[in-house]
Amino acid sequence: MPLLVLEGPDGSGKSTLAQKLLKGTGHPTLLIKRSGSPGAAETLRFQNNWIHEQGQSPLNIIADRHPIISEAVYDRVVRDRGSVYTLPDAIEALTKPGIMVVYCRAETGKMFENAHVEEQMDGVFQNYRNLVNEYDYWMQSLEEQGINIYWHNYISDPSMTDAIEEVKRFWEGKR
Repeated sequence: MPLLVLEGPDGSGKSTLAQKLLKGTGHPTLLIKRSGSPGAAETLRFQNNWIHEQGQSPLNIIADRHPIISEAVYDRVVRDRGSVYTLPDAIEALTKPGIMVVYCRAETGKMFENAHVEEQMDGVFQNYRNLVNEYDYWMQSLEEQGINIYWHNYISDPSMTDAIEEVKRFWEGKR
């Protein structure tokens, strides 16, 4: 079944959208939500492989972040180190049928404000603008390589109706 990846910086509305999608699409769905970054490269690779192996599952899968994207972005900007994943790795992993990335992206100031609702890892607030810029770069680069990206802005779609309809179309094979 299809894999939907929700990506974006802290405060961009990923978790809220995931909950709306679980309730609003009418499709059987499994939500995979990580509570923090994995401790080792082997764990990242295992998660990545497991997510992709679920393509045979009778459920639609929503991944609230995918390590191949989020770990690379956060490693580079917030942790100031190289990542086990690169943009070519993401392109290879996501250039498969049945995968769509929803990039949750609103106005930077509003996302920054929303990010303050929860505790964030060290470095997020200090590097927030760079984090958003890195995500923008990744999403634009992935899109240029033909990856199925849907840009979602919770400010212009507060009820998330447009996003729900796009995901329904994707899960029904119409996007």
